[in-house]
Amino acid sequence: ESRNEFSALWQDDLPEDFAEWSAAGRPIVGFFTSSQDEFQFLGPEWQLHDWDDQFTAFDRVLTKFEKMGFTAYLRVHPNLATKAHECFVRERAGIRRLAKQHPNLLVIWHDDFANTYSLLDASNAVVVWDSTVGLEASARGIPVWTTATSRYGLVADVRELLSTDDVSKNGIEPWPVDPHSAKRFIAYLV
Repeated sequence: ESRNEFSALWQDDLPEDFAEWSAAGRPIVGFFTSSQDEFQFLGPEWQLHDWDDQFTAFDRVLTKFEKMGFTAYLRVHPNLATKAHECFVRERAGIRRLAKQHPNLLVIWHDDFANTYSLLDASNAVVVWDSTVGLEASARGIPVWTTATSRYGLVADVRELLSTDDVSKNGIEPWPVDPHSAKRFIAYLV
């Protein structure tokens, strides 16, 4: 927590929907947005995906999870409020479009006090663009799919879904995660 500037206002209580989902015995998948604008200018080695943006990727992957009986939430990255107005408007539009395409998706906005780590503890699977929360989820033994290239993607036990073909070809089946590599990568970062 001392290394996460966003966690100061978080509360451990989960949104009410989680109690209903748990009572129904449905598996939960969490989608975590990333600051995709930060990676746009890093060079071609960070642009290996075929997606137009993270919301296009999330739509495709979420559709698969819904067909498998998962319930889903989208955690909007807490730094959305600090983005340039143009980025803020673009991201908000993408979130709203995704929520409209998936009416049962619970959107947890950037200024909601839900604790990301409590959300992870309630999740059976996680999907990220390239967020480090994917690394943290993998270290907790949660299956993680990244839809864009990540720094930890070749080290941690995560799966990449960089295109529609990857989603079709590789499928989306949770697996028993080996958290060891993710923990080593976190130790390296610290």
